[in-house]
Amino acid sequence: MYDAALDGTLKAMWVCGEDMGQTDPNTNHVRKALGALDLFVVQELFMTETAKLRT
Repeated sequence: MYDAALDGTLKAMWVCGEDMGQTDPNTNHVRKALGALDLFVVQELFMTETAKLRT
């Protein structure tokens, strides 16, 4: 899904209960891919590193 976001195939993502901006082994790749999305929604109880990416 990260490669699809980077090449423009994936336009939106809704994340719930996953802090992939911190826990994925290649965080730079994840952050770049999430930044390429047109719509990125993070649904969490507390502020996570992933939620901080687009604030």
